[in-house]
Amino acid sequence: MRPAWDTTIVVSAVDENSGDVVRFCSKLPPPHRRDPQFRQVDLTVDHILSSAAVPLLFPPGRADTHTLVDAGLVANTPLAPVMRYEPDRVIVVSGAGITRPAPSPTSLGAAIGLLVDNVAHFALHADYDHAQTVNRLARSAPEATAKREVPILLIEPTDLGFSVDGFLRFTPGQARSMIEYGREQAEKALVGWDV
Repeated sequence: MRPAWDTTIVVSAVDENSGDVVRFCSKLPPPHRRDPQFRQVDLTVDHILSSAAVPLLFPPGRADTHTLVDAGLVANTPLAPVMRYEPDRVIVVSGAGITRPAPSPTSLGAAIGLLVDNVAHFALHADYDHAQTVNRLARSAPEATAKREVPILLIEPTDLGFSVDGFLRFTPGQARSMIEYGREQAEKALVGWDV
Protein backbone atom coordinates (compact mmCIF):
# COMPACT_ATOMS: atom_id res chain seq x y z
CA MET A 1 0.00 0.00 0.00
CA ARG A 2 1.46 3.35 -1.01
CA PRO A 3 0.32 6.19 1.31
CA ALA A 4 -1.03 9.32 -0.34
CA TRP A 5 1.19 12.40 -0.44
CA ASP A 6 3.78 12.35 2.33
CA THR A 7 1.52 10.60 4.83
CA THR A 8 3.13 8.24 7.31
CA ILE A 9 1.05 5.21 8.29
CA VAL A 10 1.78 3.25 11.46
CA VAL A 11 -0.15 0.07 12.26
CA SER A 12 0.24 -1.44 15.73
CA ALA A 13 -0.22 -5.10 16.59
CA VAL A 14 0.86 -7.46 19.35
CA ASP A 15 3.03 -10.49 18.70
CA GLU A 16 0.83 -13.18 20.25
CA ASN A 17 3.77 -15.34 21.32
CA SER A 18 6.16 -12.75 22.77
CA GLY A 19 3.57 -10.20 23.92
CA ASP A 20 5.65 -7.43 22.30
CA VAL A 21 4.05 -4.51 20.46
CA VAL A 22 5.09 -4.31 16.82
CA ARG A 23 4.66 -1.11 14.83
CA PHE A 24 4.58 -1.63 11.07
CA CYS A 25 5.18 1.71 9.38
CA SER A 26 5.46 3.18 5.90
CA LYS A 27 8.30 5.44 7.09
CA LEU A 28 10.57 5.18 10.14
CA PRO A 29 10.79 7.94 12.75
CA PRO A 30 13.90 10.17 12.68
CA PRO A 31 17.06 8.16 13.51
CA HIS A 32 17.43 9.62 17.02
CA ARG A 33 13.84 8.62 17.91
CA ARG A 34 13.74 5.00 16.63
CA ASP A 35 13.50 1.75 18.54
CA PRO A 36 13.15 -1.92 17.52
CA GLN A 37 9.33 -1.78 17.74
CA PHE A 38 9.24 0.16 14.47
CA ARG A 39 9.52 -1.93 11.31
CA GLN A 40 9.36 -0.23 7.95
CA VAL A 41 7.41 -2.42 5.52
CA ASP A 42 5.31 -2.18 2.39
CA LEU A 43 2.01 -2.29 4.26
CA THR A 44 -0.41 -4.98 3.11
CA VAL A 45 -3.91 -6.00 4.03
CA ASP A 46 -2.31 -8.65 6.30
CA HIS A 47 -0.79 -5.93 8.48
CA ILE A 48 -4.15 -4.14 8.72
CA LEU A 49 -6.08 -7.34 9.52
CA SER A 50 -3.48 -8.32 12.13
CA SER A 51 -3.95 -4.97 13.83
CA ALA A 52 -7.73 -5.52 13.93
CA ALA A 53 -7.67 -9.19 14.99
CA VAL A 54 -9.49 -8.89 18.31
CA PRO A 55 -8.58 -12.00 20.37
CA LEU A 56 -11.40 -14.56 20.69
CA LEU A 57 -13.47 -12.77 18.04
CA PHE A 58 -11.18 -12.98 14.99
CA PRO A 59 -8.34 -15.33 14.07
CA PRO A 60 -4.82 -13.96 14.60
CA GLY A 61 -3.15 -12.37 11.60
CA ARG A 62 0.19 -13.33 10.11
CA ALA A 63 2.75 -10.86 8.87
CA ASP A 64 6.51 -11.12 8.64
CA THR A 65 6.47 -14.62 10.24
CA HIS A 66 4.69 -13.34 13.35
CA THR A 67 1.29 -14.36 14.73
CA LEU A 68 -0.32 -11.00 15.48
CA VAL A 69 -3.43 -9.70 17.22
CA ASP A 70 -5.10 -6.36 17.88
CA ALA A 71 -2.98 -4.04 20.05
CA GLY A 72 -6.02 -2.29 21.51
CA LEU A 73 -5.55 -3.31 25.14
CA VAL A 74 -1.83 -2.58 25.35
CA ALA A 75 -1.48 0.23 22.80
CA ASN A 76 -4.97 1.67 22.57
CA THR A 77 -3.93 5.26 21.93
CA PRO A 78 -0.30 5.07 20.86
CA LEU A 79 0.70 8.67 21.57
CA ALA A 80 4.30 7.79 22.48
CA PRO A 81 5.09 6.34 19.04
CA VAL A 82 3.30 9.25 17.36
CA MET A 83 5.53 11.69 19.24
CA ARG A 84 8.61 9.89 17.90
CA TYR A 85 7.75 11.38 14.51
CA GLU A 86 8.04 14.90 16.01
CA PRO A 87 4.66 16.14 14.71
CA ASP A 88 3.55 19.78 14.68
CA ARG A 89 0.16 18.90 16.17
CA VAL A 90 -1.75 15.77 17.17
CA ILE A 91 -5.44 14.88 17.12
CA VAL A 92 -6.27 11.93 19.38
CA VAL A 93 -9.54 10.15 18.63
CA SER A 94 -10.90 7.82 21.28
CA GLY A 95 -12.60 4.67 20.10
CA ALA A 96 -14.88 4.75 23.14
CA GLY A 97 -18.21 6.46 23.11
CA ILE A 98 -20.22 5.06 25.98
CA THR A 99 -22.11 7.27 28.36
CA ARG A 100 -20.19 8.16 31.53
CA PRO A 101 -20.88 7.22 34.19
CA ALA A 102 -21.55 3.92 32.47
CA PRO A 103 -24.67 1.99 33.45
CA SER A 104 -24.17 -1.17 35.48
CA PRO A 105 -23.71 -4.19 33.20
CA THR A 106 -26.66 -6.55 32.95
CA SER A 107 -24.96 -9.49 31.22
CA LEU A 108 -21.58 -11.18 31.02
CA GLY A 109 -20.99 -9.62 27.58
CA ALA A 110 -21.78 -6.14 28.95
CA ALA A 111 -19.46 -6.72 31.93
CA ILE A 112 -16.59 -7.81 29.66
CA GLY A 113 -17.28 -4.89 27.30
CA LEU A 114 -17.23 -2.42 30.19
CA LEU A 115 -14.00 -3.92 31.53
CA VAL A 116 -12.32 -3.58 28.11
CA ASP A 117 -13.63 -0.03 27.72
CA ASN A 118 -12.39 0.97 31.18
CA VAL A 119 -8.90 -0.44 30.49
CA ALA A 120 -8.78 1.41 27.15
CA HIS A 121 -10.10 4.60 28.79
CA PHE A 122 -7.40 4.45 31.48
CA ALA A 123 -4.65 3.80 28.91
CA LEU A 124 -5.85 6.71 26.76
CA HIS A 125 -5.78 9.14 29.66
CA ALA A 126 -2.42 7.89 30.96
CA ASP A 127 -0.84 8.55 27.53
CA TYR A 128 -2.66 11.87 27.10
CA ASP A 129 -1.73 13.11 30.58
CA HIS A 130 1.91 12.12 30.04
CA ALA A 131 2.03 14.01 26.73
CA GLN A 132 0.48 17.08 28.35
CA THR A 133 3.07 16.90 31.17
CA VAL A 134 5.86 16.87 28.57
CA ASN A 135 4.17 19.88 26.91
CA ARG A 136 4.06 21.79 30.22
CA LEU A 137 7.73 21.04 30.92
CA ALA A 138 8.79 22.06 27.39
CA ARG A 139 6.77 25.28 27.72
CA SER A 140 8.18 26.06 31.18
CA ALA A 141 11.85 25.39 30.43
CA PRO A 142 12.47 25.22 26.68
CA GLU A 143 16.23 25.64 27.13
CA ALA A 144 16.40 22.56 29.38
CA THR A 145 15.05 20.03 26.87
CA ALA A 146 15.21 19.10 23.20
CA LYS A 147 11.47 18.43 23.30
CA ARG A 148 9.03 21.08 22.15
CA GLU A 149 5.40 21.76 22.87
CA VAL A 150 3.03 19.88 20.57
CA PRO A 151 -0.64 20.99 20.62
CA ILE A 152 -2.91 18.00 21.28
CA LEU A 153 -6.65 17.80 20.71
CA LEU A 154 -8.52 14.94 22.40
CA ILE A 155 -11.80 13.93 20.79
CA GLU A 156 -13.53 11.57 23.16
CA PRO A 157 -17.24 11.06 22.51
CA THR A 158 -19.20 10.20 25.62
CA ASP A 159 -22.81 9.95 24.49
CA LEU A 160 -22.88 7.51 21.59
CA GLY A 161 -25.95 5.29 21.70
CA PHE A 162 -23.89 2.13 21.33
CA SER A 163 -23.72 -0.41 24.14
CA VAL A 164 -20.35 -1.46 25.55
CA ASP A 165 -20.92 -5.02 24.39
CA GLY A 166 -22.21 -3.89 20.99
CA PHE A 167 -19.05 -5.05 19.24
CA LEU A 168 -20.28 -8.59 19.84
CA ARG A 169 -23.35 -7.83 17.71
CA PHE A 170 -21.77 -5.40 15.25
CA THR A 171 -23.75 -4.65 12.07
CA PRO A 172 -23.20 -2.53 8.95
CA GLY A 173 -25.96 -0.19 10.16
CA GLN A 174 -24.11 0.38 13.44
CA ALA A 175 -20.92 1.07 11.47
CA ARG A 176 -22.67 3.72 9.36
CA SER A 177 -24.16 5.34 12.48
CA MET A 178 -20.80 5.40 14.23
CA ILE A 179 -19.03 6.89 11.20
CA GLU A 180 -21.61 9.66 10.92
CA TYR A 181 -21.49 10.29 14.67
CA GLY A 182 -17.68 10.43 14.50
CA ARG A 183 -17.80 13.03 11.74
CA GLU A 184 -20.18 15.21 13.77
CA GLN A 185 -18.02 14.96 16.90
CA ALA A 186 -14.81 15.72 14.98
CA GLU A 187 -16.34 18.75 13.26
CA LYS A 188 -17.50 20.16 16.61
CA ALA A 189 -14.11 19.61 18.22
CA LEU A 190 -12.14 21.11 15.32
CA VAL A 191 -14.25 24.27 15.16
CA GLY A 192 -13.01 25.40 18.57
CA TRP A 193 -9.39 24.24 18.21
CA ASP A 194 -7.20 27.27 17.61
CA VAL A 195 -3.66 26.17 16.78
